[in-house]
Amino acid sequence: MSPLVELRDLHVVFPRRRGPVAAVKGLDLTIEPGEAVGLVGESGSGKSVTVRTLLGLTGRGAIVEAERLTVCGQDGLRLSGRAWRDIRGSQIGLVLQDALISLDPLRPVGQEIGEALRLHQRLPAGRRRQRVIELLSEVGVPAPEIRARQRPHELSGGLRQRALIASAIAGQPALIIADEPTTALDVTVQAQVLALLDARRRAGAALLLVSHDLAVVASICDRVIVMKDGAMVERGPSRRVLTRPSQPYTKRLLAAVPSAASRGWTLSSPQRQPLPARTVDPAATVLAANGLSHDFKAPDGQVCHAVRDVSLRLAPAETLGVVGESGSGKSTLAKILAGLLEPSQGRVDLDGQPWAPASDRWRRSRRRQVQLIAQDALSSFDPRHSAAQVLTEALRHLGLDPAQRRRRIASVLELVDLSHLPIEASPRTFSGGERQRLAIARALIVEPRVLVADEPVSALDVSVQAQILDLLARVQARTEAALVFISHDLGVVHHLADRVVVMKDGRAVEQGPADQVFLCPSHPYTRDLVAALPRLPEPAPEPLASIPESVPAPASGPTPRPLAPAPAPTSEAFAETPERIHSHV
Repeated sequence: MSPLVELRDLHVVFPRRRGPVAAVKGLDLTIEPGEAVGLVGESGSGKSVTVRTLLGLTGRGAIVEAERLTVCGQDGLRLSGRAWRDIRGSQIGLVLQDALISLDPLRPVGQEIGEALRLHQRLPAGRRRQRVIELLSEVGVPAPEIRARQRPHELSGGLRQRALIASAIAGQPALIIADEPTTALDVTVQAQVLALLDARRRAGAALLLVSHDLAVVASICDRVIVMKDGAMVERGPSRRVLTRPSQPYTKRLLAAVPSAASRGWTLSSPQRQPLPARTVDPAATVLAANGLSHDFKAPDGQVCHAVRDVSLRLAPAETLGVVGESGSGKSTLAKILAGLLEPSQGRVDLDGQPWAPASDRWRRSRRRQVQLIAQDALSSFDPRHSAAQVLTEALRHLGLDPAQRRRRIASVLELVDLSHLPIEASPRTFSGGERQRLAIARALIVEPRVLVADEPVSALDVSVQAQILDLLARVQARTEAALVFISHDLGVVHHLADRVVVMKDGRAVEQGPADQVFLCPSHPYTRDLVAALPRLPEPAPEPLASIPESVPAPASGPTPRPLAPAPAPTSEAFAETPERIHSHV
């Protein structure tokens, strides 16, 4: 049987005024029917350009050259635009990362799926409607007759992603390309989406999975291709590449994956170093929430209990992780703690004084003490402002003179490793990691007592994520700010948090030290979350020396970082790589 995809010496170049940019350099790729291949690498490594080339969507002006470029039995170098449109949908299905943007906001998802059936299956209207319901059922959408009539914004993130998969497989394509399909999904919905894709693979379709989550790739892919700066640096069976990699770059990617084993150690440095020590006084309290509840009315008039009787406390310099599925109340709780939403019941105290509910005037006078770090940094900035204006605006009400403001800005930029950037430039010109650092700098510049971070690293690749997590640890050690860290990535939370709160249906079903919650969960829901977490394969009997299987973990409790941690594990892999990991940050 012939391969569905066969690339030989693929080069993709984009002409630019300052000179051509080589996005893909000499890539070889083969995908057989029924095979799952993973494509991994940092942002800018050429993954998405490769995917667009396989779809005939490289872009106007792009120069595509290859010794061979065969897609579904056809020569991709000779296909016209019309021929590519015939292939897309019928022979190649595409599942993108953001279903809300990918789906038409003006029509129900049933019509979106029905259009794919009309174009590629030529079904009559009655049969199309029936097939839409069947497809939604196949991808696990409950009450498919009702969901088919709903628009994308009326569905949860998991349901939108399933509807997008239904649209992608409607034409029964031989190849499914999934470009970061689970990045924004919580762990249980992620497991369901991966199971759907794996079911299509077992039914005979081939799968090309693009992801920066190495554990997700390991859970479903037969082979892995690692890319860096447009070139392939390593390829091979998933288990071999992800347990015994041969290239230093692959080893660094694996070393940057946060987990229980990495607690107390840096993730981004060539050689792991102990994180800066923090002193957490369990008797001190900077933020306390008691009996928090928040209700709101749904469009149909029914009352939704977003948060229900949640109590927690936070000590200075402590990190509290909040985990749970979409709709569990995490973001609503974050808004209440940040003072952006009033609780329906209960109260929040800041340093023993009322914080929520409270009058706007009272809270405005203390606003700088609690700062929010948003998931999408760019959307949280005024698009008209430069980086300098973003930071200056935060200082507007502190009564500082121009010289004091300049010193404060220079100090915070040094703290977040952005001193080298032209701060008069727009944040749009920065990389994703640089924008996230700027968002952290904006929060820190007013010297807050509490930081509330809502999914701050979910959209970042593994190496940039590692740098941001190390940055947050350094910031806490220097400023003693408390941190509420919300994430759907349990590995990230286990690496970073001292204590964890598990949310379900608005309630805190379990709280405790991170090791206790993740390693010995007491609530069935927590056990389900931990069980659904994708994991890297176990190392072979002769473990790779460069990736320590076990790093001495600090004792559980409110002071998780050891004052004198055990020596960082030395490794052959890190010794082979003297330079700091290269990224856009």
